Order: sequence, then C-alpha cells, then structure tokens
Amino acid sequence: MEVDLLHVVVQPHCCFTRDKTMASFNDKVALITGATCSIGGATARRLASMGCSLALTGKDQDELMELARQCQRLGLSDKKILLLAGDLTDDKNVEEVVKRTVAKFTRLDVLVNNLSWGGMHQDKTPGHLFDETMQINVRAVFYLTKLSVNHLKQTKGCIINNYNDQSLTTSSEKLVYGMVRTTLDQFMRSLAHDLAKHEVRVNSVNPGMSTELDASHSFILPTIVKGNKDYPPSKHSKDKDIAATIAFLASHDADMVTGQLMSIDGGRSIRPSNPMN
Repeated sequence: MEVDLLHVVVQPHCCFTRDKTMASFNDKVALITGATCSIGGATARRLASMGCSLALTGKDQDELMELARQCQRLGLSDKKILLLAGDLTDDKNVEEVVKRTVAKFTRLDVLVNNLSWGGMHQDKTPGHLFDETMQINVRAVFYLTKLSVNHLKQTKGCIINNYNDQSLTTSSEKLVYGMVRTTLDQFMRSLAHDLAKHEVRVNSVNPGMSTELDASHSFILPTIVKGNKDYPPSKHSKDKDIAATIAFLASHDADMVTGQLMSIDGGRSIRPSNPMN
C-alpha cells in the first residue's frame, strides 16, 4: 500500500499534516535554471512533490523531458510544467524564459539560480574562458534576476542562488570560480537589502562537496576523507539535502530569512584547513 508522506508523517508526540506551507506551493510557480544538473533536478522533483508549478531550463531537451516525466510520476500535472531549452548566455533566450514563464502561469514566485560552471586555475585560464565563466555565472544570473524582480515583487516571492563553498574556502585550482562565488555573495546580500521593502527574500545555499560529485570524481573522495577525519563521507551533502534546503527557503516557514548564505556541507566549511589544496 502506498502512503503519501506529504499528507501525514507520524513521529512521537508530533503529527505533520499538509499544512499551509505545503498547501501554499500548489499556487506557486518556480523557475529553476540548470534544471538538468543533479541539484537542479533534485530541486525540481522536491518542489514537484509539493505541487509547485515548474518552469525548467536546460540545454538538452531530452534531459528536460525526462525530468518532466519524473516530476509527473511524483504527481505533478503536465499542465504545471514548462520546459525551456536554450543557452542562457544569450540575452534573447533569458528574456524568452521569463516571458514564456509568466505567459503560461501568469505569475512567478520562486527564482532558483542554479546555473553555474567553472574551476580553472589562474595560470591555465585563457581570456576567452575567463569571459565565458563570468558570462555564465555572473551576467546570466544578474540579467535573469533583473527581468524576474518585478514579477517577484507582485507575489512577494523569493530568489535562491545555489553554488558551492568556493567563497568560503580557498583553492588555487578554482581561483576564478572563487571570484565568481564571492561576487554572487555580494550580489545576494545587496539585492536582499534592496528588495526587503518589497518583501522579496534573497538567499543562497552552499552545497560544499557532494557525494554525487564524489561518485563522478572518485579520485577526490580519498583526499577529502584523509584531510577530514572528523567528517566521514556520510556527512557530505547529497542533492536531496540541497533540494530540501531550497524548498525550505522558498516556503512560508522561511519568511524571516533573507540575505543569508547557508552552508549545507556537514560542517566542512568550519574545518581548520582545506584538504582540497
């Protein structure tokens, strides 16, 4: 027998029902960039399970369609899913994403800036790759956010940025990416201040090293474990952990949270030194 955990979860002395927080997602619309990457997909599935309408961006149409099928299996109607394939380094595509999202759903409540790429060493980064890194990680995020703000003001919505812990730690192998992350930290805080009077919240999450990344870069895991004996592999963040935090920040439960950078890393950001170096 299937049990809908969204309806009831029983714990000692506690019973959670589909309260106003979960119910409120039925009327919300979330735009998620980079939806076909691991964390983007996990976030889409998490919000889909809560009834949120989704506008999903990505470069690969087939991957977007598979993600849509996953969301439908979680109970989300196909009418509540919009797939937007395209390159967000193209301003016209960014404009089209916002235009089509609002045209279909008539509103926008949550913007999840999940698009990111980078990690070159300073000495190995030619000018054109530096420019591309800034274009993808900074300009695309800035322009999409700029176009979304007026719609978010109308719904008193929120913006959630997702990127790793390079702004909290140092790594010569990701010097340029660290510059990007620090830039976006300041962007998040300044935007949170500017939009507070409109009751639009802006926050960021820092996943740190994820077990999914470890799986695709198996050579990294032994280095991390050796340098972090107090942080076993089980404490490395998983995609579902990041998705859960993003869902929380998008909910009414986080109405008093804005301008915050939340590290979802099992404590890795407070370690004495960075074993990745």
